[in-house]
Amino acid sequence: MPDLQLRVIDDQPPIILRVLRATLPILFGLLFTYIGWTKFDSHSMWVEVFARIGLGQWFRYLTGAMQITGGLLLAVPPTRIIGSAMLACTMLGAVVVDLFVLNAGPLAIVPVVLCGMTLAIGGQAWIARS
Repeated sequence: MPDLQLRVIDDQPPIILRVLRATLPILFGLLFTYIGWTKFDSHSMWVEVFARIGLGQWFRYLTGAMQITGGLLLAVPPTRIIGSAMLACTMLGAVVVDLFVLNAGPLAIVPVVLCGMTLAIGGQAWIARS
């Protein structure tokens, strides 16, 4: 009879992957918090950008508040899915405005990439919750 041995299979992902999963949501949360915070500065470029959008400066404040809130929610694991959804909606709106209102063309790739990253972070949080 063959000698049966039990082997423990390490099903943990590599350490670099675990570090990225832990730090990227925090870094992106801080990034969005900073971007949102800059929208409250009355001397920032955002004043002109939102003037070109034509909805008024209240929309700049609303967008800034949403980005700050979404960034903080993204950084905290239990609220990561909500923060991801909130920021993804904000970035999708930015893509639409960049393409159809501001005619920014290739610059619309920036909110597309940010949207994709927030959705990836939210998707990872969704998978990890079960």
